[in-house]
Amino acid sequence: MEGTPASARWGMANLLVVYVVWGSTFLAIGIAVRGPHGAPPMMLGFIRMVLGGGILAGMAALARQSLRVPWQQLAWAGLAGLLLWVGANGLIMVAERHLATGYAALMMGMVPLLVGAIDLLAGRQRRSWALVVGMGLGCAGLVVLSNVPAQIRGGHAVDVLWLLLAAIAQAGSLVVQHTRLRSVPSLVSATWQEWLAAPVFLALTWAAHEPWPHWDAPTAAAALYLVVVGALAYASFAAAVRLLPMTIAGTYAFVNPVIAVLLGALVLGEPLTLHTAVGGALLLMGVAGVMRSRLAPPSVSVVAAG
Repeated sequence: MEGTPASARWGMANLLVVYVVWGSTFLAIGIAVRGPHGAPPMMLGFIRMVLGGGILAGMAALARQSLRVPWQQLAWAGLAGLLLWVGANGLIMVAERHLATGYAALMMGMVPLLVGAIDLLAGRQRRSWALVVGMGLGCAGLVVLSNVPAQIRGGHAVDVLWLLLAAIAQAGSLVVQHTRLRSVPSLVSATWQEWLAAPVFLALTWAAHEPWPHWDAPTAAAALYLVVVGALAYASFAAAVRLLPMTIAGTYAFVNPVIAVLLGALVLGEPLTLHTAVGGALLLMGVAGVMRSRLAPPSVSVVAAG
């Protein structure tokens, strides 16, 4: 249960996996969806959900976890999957056809700020200086790192909007998972979230008249990475959400941008400037502040619903 030293250590171990792997998935998405052989975003999402969900189901079977859950929990899993995969990941894939992978990751850094605001409004977290300062530093880091006017001048205003909506959807999914799916084993929850998102991706593929991908080696390798490594990382994410406070679990969106920016610069030659270094430092300091506020003994108990 959340709050015990053992669960906190295991939760942080899973969160470390999310930090590293999800930071690299922004690069993989960029490689997968761009160029003449880029995979159509909704089709890629469908493939990823079907195969990734199968991997998670296999892991659940090995852990002797039944996929049978009450229909109410299944409905909440569907909502969480719709928000995270279709609403957030789907829009990220659409935006990354034109925007830099590091920029997309940086824009998603606002997720913990949205989660923290929801937490405060819902009374699950008491305001503290550590939380306020941490969130403030995180916002400052995003301001330094992001250059929205330049993106708009480049003709990508709609893609910036997609990223803003993706951040809102991802924050909503995190709240649903933390408050409504805590009683469901993490592998089971992750499996159903992906499988229930799959038909929505398929419907969007049909609506957008997306063709079957013409795979080349980089696109196929990136898609395979997203399916296999992404599924394993999502199992870690689902466990972290169950074992840690929401604002701690949400700090992956602070760390992922730093990793994504570095990988984008090294692999794709995306700009790496002084602004990036300063903004990244501010983001990491924001992570420290948020984590300090939530690893302290809780003043408000959180009761899992359902």
